Amino acid sequence: MKIAYLIAAHANPLHLARLVDRLTFGDNRCFVHIDAKSDARAFKSLETRPLEILSTRIAVHWADFSIVEATLALLRAAMSHPAGFDYFTLLSGADYPVQSSAYIQNFFARHAGTEFIDMIKMPAVKYGKPLSRLTEYHHRPDEAQIPHAPRDFRPIFGTFIPYAGSAWWSLTRSACEEILRFQETHPEIVSFYKNTLCADESFFQTIIGNLRPDRKLRRSLSYADWRNQVNSPAEISERHLGFLARNRVVVRDEFGTGEILFARKFSDQRPEITDQLDRLVRKKSDTSWLGSISKEVRSYFFEKK
Repeated sequence: MKIAYLIAAHANPLHLARLVDRLTFGDNRCFVHIDAKSDARAFKSLETRPLEILSTRIAVHWADFSIVEATLALLRAAMSHPAGFDYFTLLSGADYPVQSSAYIQNFFARHAGTEFIDMIKMPAVKYGKPLSRLTEYHHRPDEAQIPHAPRDFRPIFGTFIPYAGSAWWSLTRSACEEILRFQETHPEIVSFYKNTLCADESFFQTIIGNLRPDRKLRRSLSYADWRNQVNSPAEISERHLGFLARNRVVVRDEFGTGEILFARKFSDQRPEITDQLDRLVRKKSDTSWLGSISKEVRSYFFEKK
């Protein structure tokens, strides 16, 4: 099982280097896009690591289609790599794994063929995915801020149903092939998405939801704490570590119930949080052998007083 990690980064170079080190395992490889607005010199240490840093850099803006453009650039680079990866996992540079590399490898092997992506039909106003994200014209950073009439997506989408979800996913090679093929064969839908709000939370979901409805779909493998947050999740702190220390970290929300392998967000400002998480992950790895022995044996040695 070979995994390509697609990492969209713009800050926290020390944490990013640490993330790359944790993800580099076996035949896996990291592909990194650094926001063109960021100072590349801050990421100089990455050049000594076995990874691919995209030479073409896109200026990425919040809620803008540039996020989709950067993701597609990462996907093209990873798909064209001779390693022939089986899974493609999109992460931010502020993410970090909550399980060991061996655990993650085993997880993907056990769930081979499953697409991990948060997806819900629009509109889903209760969950922050209203149709206004499509019908209201969203100006791009280089466009004049002039009023626009409401848009009707239906003539452009045809029979396609719009879906939305979170921005992070893990998809099979065949699903990623369909994404790249779609963006080549449906330029009218791609063009429409260029002026939608948070296109990265709908573009990929709409493709997968319409082209692969018969495939096994599960919620994404990333955790973020959006409680009391609006535009960005809360940083991982000591209060999250007890939850992330569980042998299997399971979440339940509008996208379903499922196990998570990654969490966000972390930063260079609090490396001690990542240190603590590393220790917790090692402890989980050290005790993982308990799961292979019978309930009776565990009871005899560990539960009897």
